[in-house]
Amino acid sequence: MSQIKKILFPTDFSPTAQNAFKHCLILADYYEAKVEVVHAVFPEYAALDMPVVSMTTTREKAEAARAVLGSFVELGMTQTQEFYTFKNLPTVEQMVEIGVPIGTILKLADERHIDLIMMGTKGEHNTMERAFGSVSTGVLEHAICPVMVIPEFAHWKPTHIVAYASDLSESDPYHFWKAADILTPFHPLVHVVNIHKGEAHDEVAIDELKKIFSNNTPAVQISFHQEKHDSITAGIETFVDNYGVDLLMMYSPHRSWIERLFHHSQTRDLAFTTRIPLLVIKS
Repeated sequence: MSQIKKILFPTDFSPTAQNAFKHCLILADYYEAKVEVVHAVFPEYAALDMPVVSMTTTREKAEAARAVLGSFVELGMTQTQEFYTFKNLPTVEQMVEIGVPIGTILKLADERHIDLIMMGTKGEHNTMERAFGSVSTGVLEHAICPVMVIPEFAHWKPTHIVAYASDLSESDPYHFWKAADILTPFHPLVHVVNIHKGEAHDEVAIDELKKIFSNNTPAVQISFHQEKHDSITAGIETFVDNYGVDLLMMYSPHRSWIERLFHHSQTRDLAFTTRIPLLVIKS
């Protein structure tokens, strides 16, 4: 039985978030999980010699946000029930917090022992997003629990076929096991795929992965693939298209700021370019 019982869903009230919220409600039904919806309100600062929080203006913004949040949740419930029949209507808790979105999300995920963060994501629409990243990719980089991002135009459909992007590291079987636990309610076919550029860099070969799983098979069907491509990200996207994948999964380690400075993130690239939900397993 999956251990996902509490899902944190951050929202900015955008159409992208509204679409992702439908996915979140349906997943919560599958997992029999509680959904905690949060909107972060930026604090207002008064124009004084020393910056101080303008409490009155901030409180007014928070009160307005609570009203909008209630409408957001109600609309999401109504729209989801137009095409999906809930077995058990999920419990939804609404929260408005004052603070910077990424920090607020990470703080709540830790304090409230969240099992999964779900949020919508948009492509790289402008130079600022390419330079500084979005809230969703910031959460992906820093969260310690699994994170699922839903592309802005992704429609809900059952998870029958999953691709797990493997880097063939020594710890990868452990991370795949965590992923398989999350997939338990769906009983999907899982393609474990390694995209490489031709270098002999494998710490654990595909044959070794097969041996590991032959005697310790999780509750999913598994097939293994190793394919060469000039670009890891493009190779994964091609595989997703060719195999009709419904959900893409991968492991992303938690890195220090200095490691992030010099490391090109495949996770960030895929969060911007994927057309299907992406579930990232964290260390």
